[in-house]
Amino acid sequence: MSTVLGNLSSAVKRNCDIANANHAADSTMCVYLLKMREYYRWNNGLRFDAALDPKSLGRWLQAQETHWAAIEDQAYERLRIGGHSFDPFDTCAINEALREDGLVYSAGIGNRGAAHFFLARLEAVREHAGCRILIAGIEHARDASALPAMSLGSTVFIRRDAIARMLWEKAQEADWHQGDTPMRRALRAYGYEDDAHAAIARMSDDQLETFVQHELGEVQANALLGEPWQALLADALGGGGEMLIRAVRDNLADALNTLPHLLGQRQPAALNFYVSTLGPLRRSLQPGLLDAYEAWRGTQQLAPLQALAARSREHWLAVARQMISQGLPRDSDEFVTAHRL
Repeated sequence: MSTVLGNLSSAVKRNCDIANANHAADSTMCVYLLKMREYYRWNNGLRFDAALDPKSLGRWLQAQETHWAAIEDQAYERLRIGGHSFDPFDTCAINEALREDGLVYSAGIGNRGAAHFFLARLEAVREHAGCRILIAGIEHARDASALPAMSLGSTVFIRRDAIARMLWEKAQEADWHQGDTPMRRALRAYGYEDDAHAAIARMSDDQLETFVQHELGEVQANALLGEPWQALLADALGGGGEMLIRAVRDNLADALNTLPHLLGQRQPAALNFYVSTLGPLRRSLQPGLLDAYEAWRGTQQLAPLQALAARSREHWLAVARQMISQGLPRDSDEFVTAHRL
C-alpha cells in the first residue's frame, strides 16, 4: 500500500470507528452481533464461510467496543489528499481529488441518521441518463454496516464486496427458514448447494445490476419529489416515521426503474432475489406485489407483475406527494392500511 493510500485509509478508518462508536449498536442485539461477525471477517481478511473462534471473536469485539467508547464524542477527521484538506462529507470534491489514483470514496447519512464511510479501489465508471455510476472493488476502509449501494445527487455508488457479503448473509438466513422461500429459489438457480462460493460470485455479478437500477430509480424519485421530500426525510431521521418515508421512496424507485428492468430481463432468479430482499414494511405496503409474484410463479406469465408495476408508479408518487403536503402520519399502521397497494 502506498504512503498516500495508507495515510488516507487510516483517516477514513478513524472516521469509520467514530461512526461505529455512535451508531453500530443502533440495531437489535441479534442484528448487531451478526453484523459484527461479518465485520470481524472483513477486518481479518477471512472467507465468508470461515469458522470463527468464539474466544478470538469475543476479545476482538470487546476491544472494538472499548476503543469506540473512548472516541464516540470526537469529531470526524478531515481528509488530506495532495496537500489539500477536505471535509469528510465532501464526497464530490474528494473523488475529484482521487480521480487519478484509481480510488473511490463515499460519505453519507443512512438509516437513523447514521454516518457511513468507505474507501475502495475504483473498479469501473459508467454513465447513464446524466448519472455517474462508480463501482467499487476491494475495500480499504469501511464501517460496520456495509451498504451495498447508495446514491448522492446524481452519483451512484455500488460496492461489489458489500453485495457479495450481503448475499452470503441472505443465504445463511435462508438456511434458517423452512419451506421454499424466494431466496432459496434464487440460490437454487445459481447452483448454491453444489458450490456456494461460485454461486455467490455469479449472483453478485448479476444482482449488481439490480442494485444499479434501484439507485437510478432513487435518483429519479428524488428528482420528481424535489427538495421538500429531502426536508421531510431530514426532519424524520431517527424518528418513528423515517422507515415509512424510506419505504415509500423505495417503492417508488422500484416502480420507476427496478421492476421495469427486472421484467424486461425475464430472469426468474432475479425476480426471486428481488422479492426475497423486501423488508416487512415494504411487504405490508404492497401486498399486491406479492400476489402478482405468486401469480407469475404459477403461470410464468409476467402480465400481473407488469400491471402492478404500471399502477405502482402513479400510486407511490401520489402517496409521497401526500406525505410532503400533510406531513408524517400520526399512526403508521393506519397509514399503511389506507395506502397499501
